[in-house]
Amino acid sequence: MDAYAQKKKLDPSFADRWLAMFDSEGNGEIDITEFLLGMGLKPEQVLRKVSTSQLEAYKKVQLIAGDASEEMQKEIINILIRVMRLYASSSQQLVEQLKIRLDKRFGPIWQCTMIRGAYTTCNAHVPGTNMCFRFGDLAFILFKSANGEHGASE
Repeated sequence: MDAYAQKKKLDPSFADRWLAMFDSEGNGEIDITEFLLGMGLKPEQVLRKVSTSQLEAYKKVQLIAGDASEEMQKEIINILIRVMRLYASSSQQLVEQLKIRLDKRFGPIWQCTMIRGAYTTCNAHVPGTNMCFRFGDLAFILFKSANGEHGASE
């Protein structure tokens, strides 16, 4: 917490105040349960609601093609869900933020395309990073470009 406070140029007492509010075990760490209790929330209700909404979101995913590992696919979908919650009203911002977050998580250079309707695509990608899927009425084509080159699409 001290490193975070320094990095964000917060008051030096930031960590102490947070630990006093949320570290009920007194071990110098704040876990999600302690945080929720400190906020006056019931962890079992909040965590159940989050996991239920995640499951509902996963039901919307229909993998079309790809060679990304199952673990990478799950991470990509989780990133997409978070981005969609924040930028659902702007398609441009949604794909920009999705690309930024994929670049940050998996390294550059990710190409992100969001489509409504039919499509055909051809691209060159780093093996193990290609994923095409439907999410509700949207289709997504995501892949990492080799050596900073952009993939071709038609």
